Amino acid sequence: LPPNELALELSGERRELLHRPVADVCQSQNESRLALWNLEKEKLRFLDDMDDVSKVKDKLKEKEKKEAENSRKEEAKQLQRQQKLANLLLKHATSLEGANFLASGEILTVTAREDSAKGAKERKEKEKEDKREQRKKTIAEAGASKSSSKVESSKDKIRRENEAAQQAKLVEKETKRWESFVSQLDKAPMKALRQIDVDFLKKCEHDQVALIARLHKLKLRLQAWELYCAEVPPTSNRDYTLAGQIFLAVQEIVAKHLPLLVKEHKAQLLETLTLIGLRDTAKMVADAIGVKASASMPTAEVLDVRQSAARLQLSHIGHLLFRPVSEVDDPRVGFRPDVWQKNLLDVIDNEESALVCAPTSSGKTFISFYCMKRVLKKSDDGLVIYCAPNHQLAHQVKADVYGHFRSKTYQFPPWTLYGEYTLNVWENVETCQILITDPVRLQNILTDRSLFMSLIASKRLKYLIVDEVHCVDELKDGALWERVLMMVRCPFLALSATIGNLDEFHAWLVRVKEAAKKQDEESSKKKHSSDDHSHHYVVHKVPDGKEVTEITRWSDLQKYLYLPPTVEAMSLWNTCKPERTKTAFQGDHFFAIHPCACLSMERLAENGFPGDSSFVPRESVHLYDVMAEVARENPEASAALQKLSPDVHFSTTREIGQSAARGYEKLIKDEIRRWAQTPALQPLCQQTLLRLRQPLEAAFSRVVPLIRAPPPAATSPSAAASIQEQQPEGKVRFAEDPVSESCSSSANGPAAAGEPSGQGEEQRREVSGEEGERVDEEEPEEEAVTHQRAVEGIQVDTEEWLGEYLVHLLTALGKEDKTPALIFNFEENVCQILAEKIVEFLEAKEMAHRATPQYRKEQLELNRRLKEAEMRLKKHEKLLSNKKDDDHDQKDEICDLSDLGDLRERPVLPQFTFVRAEEGEGLDEDELKECLARVEKDFPRDNVLYRCLLRGIGVHHLGLTYNYRQCVEILFRSKHIKAVISTETMALGIHMPCRTVVFAGDHPQLNPLQFRQMSGRAGRRGFDLLGHVVFFGVPEAKVNHLMTSELQSLRGHWPLTPSLAHRLVALYTNPRLQARDQEKTQRKVQHQLASLWRAPYLCRGLQGLIGPKVSSEQAAEAEREETVAQARLYFLTVVDVLMQADLLTVHGDSRPLFDACSKLYLFDPAMFVFTSLLKQGVFHKLTAEYHVISSQDRFHESKETLERVNCTNEAILENLLLLLCHIVARREIHRSALLDPVLQSEAVHQVLLPELPDRRLSEALVAEQKRVLHCFAAHVVSAARRLSPLRDHLRLPLSGVGFHSTVPQGEGEGAAPFLHDLEKAALRYESRSPFAAVNGRGDDYSTQAELLQSVCQGIFLDSGMIPTLETMDTSLASEGVVQLNAHVYDYHHSTSQDDVQKFNGLNYKESWTDLDQFDRFLRRVERIMCELEGVPSLDFYMEGRDAVPKSKVTICFRELFQRFHAAFSFADTKAKTRLEKQRRGGTTAKKPKRPPLVKRGPMQRRRF
Repeated sequence: LPPNELALELSGERRELLHRPVADVCQSQNESRLALWNLEKEKLRFLDDMDDVSKVKDKLKEKEKKEAENSRKEEAKQLQRQQKLANLLLKHATSLEGANFLASGEILTVTAREDSAKGAKERKEKEKEDKREQRKKTIAEAGASKSSSKVESSKDKIRRENEAAQQAKLVEKETKRWESFVSQLDKAPMKALRQIDVDFLKKCEHDQVALIARLHKLKLRLQAWELYCAEVPPTSNRDYTLAGQIFLAVQEIVAKHLPLLVKEHKAQLLETLTLIGLRDTAKMVADAIGVKASASMPTAEVLDVRQSAARLQLSHIGHLLFRPVSEVDDPRVGFRPDVWQKNLLDVIDNEESALVCAPTSSGKTFISFYCMKRVLKKSDDGLVIYCAPNHQLAHQVKADVYGHFRSKTYQFPPWTLYGEYTLNVWENVETCQILITDPVRLQNILTDRSLFMSLIASKRLKYLIVDEVHCVDELKDGALWERVLMMVRCPFLALSATIGNLDEFHAWLVRVKEAAKKQDEESSKKKHSSDDHSHHYVVHKVPDGKEVTEITRWSDLQKYLYLPPTVEAMSLWNTCKPERTKTAFQGDHFFAIHPCACLSMERLAENGFPGDSSFVPRESVHLYDVMAEVARENPEASAALQKLSPDVHFSTTREIGQSAARGYEKLIKDEIRRWAQTPALQPLCQQTLLRLRQPLEAAFSRVVPLIRAPPPAATSPSAAASIQEQQPEGKVRFAEDPVSESCSSSANGPAAAGEPSGQGEEQRREVSGEEGERVDEEEPEEEAVTHQRAVEGIQVDTEEWLGEYLVHLLTALGKEDKTPALIFNFEENVCQILAEKIVEFLEAKEMAHRATPQYRKEQLELNRRLKEAEMRLKKHEKLLSNKKDDDHDQKDEICDLSDLGDLRERPVLPQFTFVRAEEGEGLDEDELKECLARVEKDFPRDNVLYRCLLRGIGVHHLGLTYNYRQCVEILFRSKHIKAVISTETMALGIHMPCRTVVFAGDHPQLNPLQFRQMSGRAGRRGFDLLGHVVFFGVPEAKVNHLMTSELQSLRGHWPLTPSLAHRLVALYTNPRLQARDQEKTQRKVQHQLASLWRAPYLCRGLQGLIGPKVSSEQAAEAEREETVAQARLYFLTVVDVLMQADLLTVHGDSRPLFDACSKLYLFDPAMFVFTSLLKQGVFHKLTAEYHVISSQDRFHESKETLERVNCTNEAILENLLLLLCHIVARREIHRSALLDPVLQSEAVHQVLLPELPDRRLSEALVAEQKRVLHCFAAHVVSAARRLSPLRDHLRLPLSGVGFHSTVPQGEGEGAAPFLHDLEKAALRYESRSPFAAVNGRGDDYSTQAELLQSVCQGIFLDSGMIPTLETMDTSLASEGVVQLNAHVYDYHHSTSQDDVQKFNGLNYKESWTDLDQFDRFLRRVERIMCELEGVPSLDFYMEGRDAVPKSKVTICFRELFQRFHAAFSFADTKAKTRLEKQRRGGTTAKKPKRPPLVKRGPMQRRRF
């Protein structure tokens, strides 16, 4: 009993007895003694009870005290955890935006709601301000007109004198600051220029002093050019960027300080231009500043640029040309937005939707944060959902949101600033204002009961931001993006950089909003008034094609081909940081690729240049030079081309801007295309393209893919013949790649495909290079061998070849000052292998350097300086100890050791790392240690992923931990890491500003879309004015294909899936809601369904499916109506399947297992099969003989009995695992893999998933498939009856050949009766194609493949629409069972992911994804079974609640989940490479016979 009740247990009589005197108790002595004895006994018993009560009270107090202390500790830990997370987010945000931006953040407070979309108050205030300014202007003009007649008043005179005095003081102040600043400038001109720009001009407050500073800058630039010309002679490949910067400096001074220029200043400007040989420009500048140019000014021959100003600007400083910037400030943002950016701000203010297609680095990200800011300032509960394509971008956006808006405070505790809902993160989802999620989770929000009520039905959602909306075209998850855009009702922002059919996609979005508007009008039974929310249904397009026709990149992109060094050059490598080159960035290692070199004349004439293809200005000049040289013999073409000469076209232009260069580029493109379309000029066009292509082909020939020298083992004639077949004489070929081979002809046409004879081949042999000299097609054997590594069997594009040269590529980029760089490869293990190759190479070089006498001498010198420093410190401490506190100041406390140099002992020598800490780049030591400490938790210091960070190399892919990826991003943005080797995770929106993007090797996933996304990372706006793209190990045909491909056109998907229909029905039939909420929810679900089938994007592709192509609007409308009808019918079919599975009643009410099925929505169609088998009792029958062995059984039963029971239990769990693998882990295996002799000799690993041992299990799966197929057979019959009249049944889909449906009349006697009998005996069919019905089958389908392949034309159906599993394989002549990969089943026994990859034929990403998905499925099934039984699951287990499930099937699912989760959690970690596993003792050799499935500890499951 509790202590308070224990004290009341003593009866009232005993209490009264204790207080009575002894004499009154009894009269006789004996009685008194006995009573006294009893009384004492009662007293003692009572005291014992009271002692027990006090002890219990003390124990309870101690327990309460401990619980309170634990609660305080837990709250402190939670607070510490939140502070740590906030600190990490702040550091992440600092690396994204910079410390200055975060320090000047705006404090957000909730303001009153605007009266209208644009804000009536703001408009009124603006109108008043405009009137006030107009009145002041009128008064000023009137005063100016009267000033000539009136004398200046004393008041105006005093004001004028005060202003003049203030200006004089300001000039004096700035002049003194400039004089002090000049005395402290660096002696090196380039460093001094940087100091003037950053430290003085940004803070200068007076134009006159700024003019002096800019004139000094001009002088320094001239000095830098003089020093450069003294070192680099004119005959070498000079870089004229410095001379171009002198030209730009003069133009800047004239543009900004023309009224302040005096005679001496003007003379200095003209003299500078004349010195570098720009006399024509000096004349134009003289006319602009109002002086006469002197013809006697000399030109320095050494400094002469030897070209016109137009060519100097276009060819050498094209990336520095003036960009058009808006001159109007906008108070809504902190910069001057472009026209299209200002229009976007107005769209957000009007609460309208917009589709934005702007190139990467053009400045479209800011609009998302403005939208968030506007919602945050309106209220404390408004919601903005940001839909990101991957988790990496979601984490970055969360840090950005925290950095921008962390100052906002909330009056009520539930509301928070941000939340995240991704695969592994659930944070503040229902209480945040900015929710970052992905399409899968966003669809769950729109269909989940609780989330829908809290976020959608409550009308909290104000805006949806869909980033990278071009993911609609993805085959796997593209349909999710499309459904999300159709189901939401709020305004949205859809952002992308790569949409080929922008007008068509925008028209579909407009149709979606119009359908939503129509539904809302029908539900409210009234039209929206002008002041209502009708503007929510407007969808803008940016660029709109009217005010803004095109949005171009802020920075240009130059493409290069990397040429590997020779063996001799590789052997001379000695440092990661060689001296910066002084010549132009195009030499022995990098070959510039001209876009026209990848085009064929036929493609150019037919399609022109790709829509987003742009030239660097120097490429426009180069194309003109080649065309002019080719057109010399054609007077007509030469005369027309003369107008396009840069000197003629820009003869009257003093300074060329980026827009003018773009215009010139368009003119030169139009001219070369005119040549390609004009038959008389086509030979000139062909010759021009060949001249541009010939150097590229010669450069590719230097990248030797196969070693020509025969390997030592190939001494036999057959081996030599095989080598000769691999490397044809005179031909250089890359490793075989079907993707590259297939795209070569489409990219270049017949002329570029390498035909053996013809005019193109003759011209190619005659023309080579820019000068047109004759060269031989075959490269000499000795010269070719010098451009390759003499290693046996290395091919281009392999990880060995890439790892051999990658460190030299990074060294060459650092030499040209083109780092930081992003290196893309689509294989995760290859990324880690490349990083390991670099680290091992640098470590080997460093180890060799440490063994040299020079290093030992340096170490002795360092030790001497360290000893001297210690002696100085001891003397200084002794000196300070002898002095009193008042005798020395703060300066005496510092011991100066600067003369001793750097005394730190570095673990990595500076010359063997790409980190440029000596130049002030990167983090300080404390921040670097803190960042690396987070990495060390997952990867020890001896791990290659940790060691590569110390040398300025990072690895980034989804197989790594979040802490490591975040650390790599922070170190890269802080310039500590100079190169990151990444998969496609860095391609979508991640803020990683770099100068160079490298494509390392070819891959099937390297398509035009990925190429544009990845190359767009180079040259980010605000960081670099020119981006560089380098092809490294990519075949020539693939380069041509990537360079000439058009932007992708987005395609639609089927709007419904079985799981989506199931969840919408579950949301519609939610029994937990009240009548009012249920009615509102049902109305919104009806709207969602109507949106899905009224305006699907798929209907644009049904024109060819229904009948002959018709371009009329009537045909398009008929297609849409047909799609709507089929979508409605499909939804009813899914509902019919649910009713037949007894998950729904005939009235639409849900059964108990209906909600359980909805929790498995991520596993479609396995969720339906699992629920159906569970409903039929298949799992209960399978686990009926399972026996739970208790502790009592272990004590009483014999050992033989326990072993027999254990074997039975293990067999049941084995069968249960096998059945779940057949349902969930379905990955088909190719039959050719089963013929591998290695797999046939393998006795341990299971490659092919075995059949189910119990025949009843197989029959249950087949029966479930037949039941679903029967429903969908009825579906296609109904769809065939509803098909549009446009459909032509008897017309072949590809050729369009038609056939007659009437029975022909035969000739002769008996022919007609025979045909009549045939017609009577003919098989009747409706849904099957007539061309497939000739096999004698009607509308009965035995397999899913037969249904998909035989359905008639016009009915949309694919495998993802049928909620069943395909068990029969009809691809062979003899029908058989589908061959499934046993990777999950095999992993559960071997617990080695390396073995799964080796024997089961999966890469790391595929294997990890499938294992993680199976683990999540088991977790959810265990939770569902526990909820059905009413016991807590393992996820929600609490101490003190030891309720154990009693159902055998629940116990089996829990046991299987515990085993698999332990194996998946403690097996091979994701970050270790194969080589490291071998070093640590890991092996993939054969193991003994597979042990039985018994429960073992985690450490026993590890392979090493």
